Amino acid sequence: MRLPLPCVLPLAALSLLPLPLLWAAPAEEEPRPPAVVAGRPAAEHYLHATRHLRRGQWFERAAGQLREAVRQEPDDYQYRLALGCAFASRAVSVAHAARYTHLLDDYRANYPKALAEWEAAQKDPQSDEHGEPRPFLPPAQHAFRTKDDNRPFRLTKAQAKSRVAELGGAAEEEWRRARTLAGTDHERAEAEYVLAWGLWLLERSRHIDVTAADFEGAPPSGQQLPKKALEAMQAATALAPDAALYWQALGDMTAENRTEAVSAYRRSLLLDRENAPLWFRLYQWNTEKPRVPSEDGEEEPAPPAPTMTPDPKRGLEDLRQTARADPLNAYPLYLLAGWRFQDTRYGLVYGGGEGREKGLAAALAAEDEASRRSAREAVALMERGNRASRYH
Repeated sequence: MRLPLPCVLPLAALSLLPLPLLWAAPAEEEPRPPAVVAGRPAAEHYLHATRHLRRGQWFERAAGQLREAVRQEPDDYQYRLALGCAFASRAVSVAHAARYTHLLDDYRANYPKALAEWEAAQKDPQSDEHGEPRPFLPPAQHAFRTKDDNRPFRLTKAQAKSRVAELGGAAEEEWRRARTLAGTDHERAEAEYVLAWGLWLLERSRHIDVTAADFEGAPPSGQQLPKKALEAMQAATALAPDAALYWQALGDMTAENRTEAVSAYRRSLLLDRENAPLWFRLYQWNTEKPRVPSEDGEEEPAPPAPTMTPDPKRGLEDLRQTARADPLNAYPLYLLAGWRFQDTRYGLVYGGGEGREKGLAAALAAEDEASRRSAREAVALMERGNRASRYH
């Protein structure tokens, strides 16, 4: 039985999430799995290879198994899709190890200066760094390994860039061959979907030149959505317009332009009305408030331009749909209760926190029927939330 391909790439993408600048002690190398067994059928190689990919392990071994599957059945589009995923996943693993290896090198090079500045600050009570902990001493030995096979990373920066580019080119070639071999619109849509996320992933993996100074927990600069990736995802929605997954993915890719993203998300929800997380995302976007200065008076970082006008009324309907699609989740019910309480004049007087309980009691005893009705509805929603929370 074939395993669905689209879930292969997101696992590899996890290794590109920003991580703190930490170094672990070298672990023992894991035993190398046996090589590809000659004579085994292509389907068996495919099964074992995709299992490795889903677990985030042994990407080169998976690529070898899938090469054998492709050799036996060169016209199978799913084998080629999977082989492309194996190449791309290994590119990510190499890029991740290279990035943090060179961050460590940069940290080592700058440590003497950082230490000298810290020592000077300890002698000056007026310094902002006075009393701060001593800079973390970098380890003397190399500690980074490729994540999929736990092997020491020994490539230079130039070698790593070359290897990532080589793997990326091989991955894209296999995905495009798979698209050519796909025989139906559904198969071609699947190939376009994998190609789209694959190109996005490879774009992220090729940026290795970062330093500790410009790496503050955000992805390295220059990671723009490739035009070819967007075109491939649009092609997937055109070939399979009844696939909610592809429309949501298109929204994810265009999230920086929320107007476009919302249009794709709404299309996805028409096809799959039980997608509670997506309903909730639309609620958040439609009720998002502008950033305000923090308590210490410093301005918070400006959020990306939403490129859409929030619509709280539409957002509340999205929140109701969230609660309907996920009835055992108490959180959207509590949020709905808060909104109903705000409909009373007591919501503005008492605010949130401990004051909300007093305000709710006052609203229940209010003279006007509208406040009492809103308060009763808020209490009913909270009671529903309390019952739902027993399952969590």
